[in-house]
Amino acid sequence: MSAKSLIVVHFAILCTFSFQALMFIKADDGQIAQVCSKTIDPKACTDCLRSGSSSENATDVVLIENSMLCATNAMDLLFHDTFRYQGNTSGSTIKQTLNDCLDQFEDAKGKVNHISDVVKGKDFSLARNLCNGVVDQIGSCTKLFQSKGISVPVIVSNDIRTVTTDWFIVVDILENFMP
Repeated sequence: MSAKSLIVVHFAILCTFSFQALMFIKADDGQIAQVCSKTIDPKACTDCLRSGSSSENATDVVLIENSMLCATNAMDLLFHDTFRYQGNTSGSTIKQTLNDCLDQFEDAKGKVNHISDVVKGKDFSLARNLCNGVVDQIGSCTKLFQSKGISVPVIVSNDIRTVTTDWFIVVDILENFMP
């Protein structure tokens, strides 16, 4: 076989494998689009799931865990921003309220491993209920501020909104896979 023929054969093989890989990606993009279309924020959901682990393993559990990872990362940012804001404020009422919020955020974050275990066991109904509890716990920060008649700092408020949306996306995805 000539060198030119060998190159053509290698190119054909490469194209075949590349085309097959693209077919898998398109199928997974379709699955992601289908799952995310039923969520509170389809674009955020799609962006999150596309950033997750390989599409080849896109089982229901993997999709849910990837969405939980995005929500958990947002929780980490919320905790960091709240901690930083608390350290830079001098008002005792706002400082104490932020400290109480940090306690709630830390407690909510501690529940994520349990939720992940429940998801791995495919008890999506229980996982949904636990996720709603996390959302309530994160939202309790806003209620603390309201009860004291003070405004939630903008950065904290924005992060709470993001975390809440991300956990509602997890809840919506869980509901996609419930019987």
